[in-house]
Amino acid sequence: MWSTSCPTPDYGSFDQTNDQLSLGSHTERFAYYGSLNGNRSDLGLMTPASAVIHDLESGLGGFTDVLFNATPEDQLRAVASVRSDHYQIPNTPEQQAAGTRDVDTERDVFFNFSWVHTFDKRILLTISPFYHFNRANYLGGPDDQPFVLNDDRASHYVGGQAVLSRVVGKHNARVGGEAFAQHDATRFDLRAADASPTSVDLALSAGSKRVLGFAEEAADGLAHQHIGTEHLVLGLAREENGLAARALREARFDAIAFRAVLSRTGEFATRTAQTKSRSAGNVVEIHGDTWDVRSVRGMAEYYRKFHWERRTWVCRDALAFRSDGRLYLYVGQPYDAEKGDLMKGGWTEDHCAICWWRLSESTDPEHGVGHTNGQDWLCNECYQRFVSADRSDKL
Repeated sequence: MWSTSCPTPDYGSFDQTNDQLSLGSHTERFAYYGSLNGNRSDLGLMTPASAVIHDLESGLGGFTDVLFNATPEDQLRAVASVRSDHYQIPNTPEQQAAGTRDVDTERDVFFNFSWVHTFDKRILLTISPFYHFNRANYLGGPDDQPFVLNDDRASHYVGGQAVLSRVVGKHNARVGGEAFAQHDATRFDLRAADASPTSVDLALSAGSKRVLGFAEEAADGLAHQHIGTEHLVLGLAREENGLAARALREARFDAIAFRAVLSRTGEFATRTAQTKSRSAGNVVEIHGDTWDVRSVRGMAEYYRKFHWERRTWVCRDALAFRSDGRLYLYVGQPYDAEKGDLMKGGWTEDHCAICWWRLSESTDPEHGVGHTNGQDWLCNECYQRFVSADRSDKL
C-alpha cells in the first residue's frame, strides 16, 4: 500500500492565486485519488475600461476517482467532480459611481459510475450510468438603474452507456448503446428599480427587452402605476425593426393618437378627484383642461430629446383607404392605388403630442402655429412651458 499528497500553491499580481491539494492511495483491490483546488483574482473578466473596478473572481472545485475490484471478474469505479465559480461583472467608473454591482455565479456537478464484468478472457461488459448538472446565474445588483436583471439557467443530464466487446483471435467486435435525457430551465427576471419583478420562464431576446423598457417609459410618462397591454402595444410600436411593429404599421396604427387617448383617459380620472388632486399639487392646467402632472412630466421629458422648430401649420397630403375610409398622412411611402386614393391637402389637422390641442390651418396663432420635430407636433403652450430650454414651468 502507498499514498501520496501534493500541495501546489502560487501567488501573483492582482492578488491572484491558484492552489491545489491532491491525495491518492491504493491496495491490491482498492484505489482512490482526490483533489481540491481553489483560485481567486482581482482581475477576472475583461474590463470595459482601463481601470480594473469590481472584477473579483473566485472558484472552488473538487475531483475524486475511486476504484474497487469486487471480484476477479467485477470492477467498480466512481468518478465525481464539483465546481463553483463567482464572478463580479466589471464596471466603468461611471457604473461604479451609479451603484451597479452585477455578479455571475456558476455551478457544475458531474458523477459517473462504471461496472466492468469479465465473462471470460474474451468477453467484456461495461455499464456506465452518469449524471451532469450545470447552472449559470446572472444577478443584477440591488441598486442597478433603471432595471435590475436576473437571468438563471440550469441544465440536468441523466443517461447511461452499455458496451459488450469480444475478442476472437486477431479480431475485436464491439456493440453498445447510449441514451440520455436532458432538462433545461431558464428564468428571466426583469424589474424596474424599486418595483416588483416581472418574470417569464423563457429567456427574452434583446428586442423583447427593449420593448419592455419602452413599455415602462410609456407607463411612467402616463403616470400609470402598472405596465399593461396598452403600454406593451406602445413598446412594440417603438421597436421599429420588429415583426410586431411592421404588422402595426400595415394595420395603420397611430401610436401618437393611441397615447393621447390613454392620456385623456387618465385626465378624466383626474377630474373625478379634482379637488383632492389640486390640493396635493398633482395636476397642471393646459388650455383650460386639467392634466395629471406626472403624465405631462413624463411626456415632456421624452420630447426634450428632440430638436424642435416653430412652424406655421399647413395642410399636407393624405392617403384615403377605401376599405375603412380612414385618412393616413402621406410622406412619400409606396401604396396600392387600387386600395387607396392620394388626397392633395387631405391631412387637415394634427394634435399636440402632450395635451391633444388641435393644430390646423388657421389665422389664430394658438391653432395655426406650433413646434415640430419633423414628425410630432407640440402646441405653443406645451413647448414653451414644458419642453423648451428656457421653459417657464419646471413641473
